Amino acid sequence: ANVPEGGCIPRMTLHLYPSSDLEREYQTPNAFIFAGFVAAVFVFTSLVFLIYDKNVKKRQTKVMDRIIQQDRIVADVFPSAIRDRLYGHPNDDKQLNKGSAA
Repeated sequence: ANVPEGGCIPRMTLHLYPSSDLEREYQTPNAFIFAGFVAAVFVFTSLVFLIYDKNVKKRQTKVMDRIIQQDRIVADVFPSAIRDRLYGHPNDDKQLNKGSAA
């Protein structure tokens, strides 16, 4: 078993397999239960996200409808010059600054 100096050590491969007793000890039906639990959590989380997304879209649609309705009311009630000042368009502010500086 002495290896000469500068010599090569032979390479060895060892294959180990569990005995049937050891295999039986670690086999359990719980793996399917845990996999089912993880899948159920994933499905539940996906459903919560989809419901949340639907509610946000619904609320956003209501807000946009209200804004469009208010914009139509303002457009009908006020002349364009006053309406532009109410909404504070940046182009109008630049024109006002140029007019006051001249």
